[in-house]
Amino acid sequence: MSYFNRSFMPRFSRFILVLGSLAALHLLSLNGCVHEPFFPEPLDPNPTDTIPTDTTPVDTTPVDTTPVVCAPDTLYFLQDIFPLMEKHHCAACHTPEKNVAGVSFNSYENILNSNVIDLENPEQSRMYESIIEDDPDKVMPPDPYDPMQPYEIDMIRLWIVQGARNNSCDQSIACDTTDLTYTSRIKPLLEANCTGCHTAGNNPGGGIDLSTYASVAVVARSGQLYGSVARHEGYEPMPKGLDPLSDCDIYRIKAWVSQDYPE
Repeated sequence: MSYFNRSFMPRFSRFILVLGSLAALHLLSLNGCVHEPFFPEPLDPNPTDTIPTDTTPVDTTPVDTTPVVCAPDTLYFLQDIFPLMEKHHCAACHTPEKNVAGVSFNSYENILNSNVIDLENPEQSRMYESIIEDDPDKVMPPDPYDPMQPYEIDMIRLWIVQGARNNSCDQSIACDTTDLTYTSRIKPLLEANCTGCHTAGNNPGGGIDLSTYASVAVVARSGQLYGSVARHEGYEPMPKGLDPLSDCDIYRIKAWVSQDYPE
């Protein structure tokens, strides 16, 4: 063999080997997975909010915060009735925790849930019947607490008659009720509107004398004074044959009676 053949053959063999290897790698690459190049998307400097927009219309009607002026002929739970529950220990004795007779008087909701009010027959309401009970063992409040006065009993009756509502009013804007005594407020009011007919020794109308504290206290205690000037059902409207007293005067009488008619 010539020198050329001896030197060329090994190099040619190596070339063939390399070429075969490259061909094999190419065939393998054809059978593998082909992926598109991955280029991350650039961040949007102003991203779009994908949270759905609430299209519910907004109620823009302003809330009426005007306080309710106390009407002189209306009984209010917060100003008139619940204070009686506290004054006569009803709210302290009758609570859900104590469960006395299954009745609770410590809130409006509990009073309603105690089934003691009959709106169709107010005077048959258990709440009313219990305070006019003749049996000393059944009357409320029991001994040793003082019984309710007639005007207080009548206030509860009238509140039920008026619907036993959970109502309230602003006393401060009704009229001035400071220094609410017989001498300073009630006597001048009665002299201006009532004592012309209701004076002892002058054949007082209906036999009612309103010329002294002692005689006025009697009709205040019975509920007759307030019931008449407020013109509640069951009472003779006063002043008789004339326009009613002003709302403020009626309210003052109501407030004075509710404070146990101080002299």
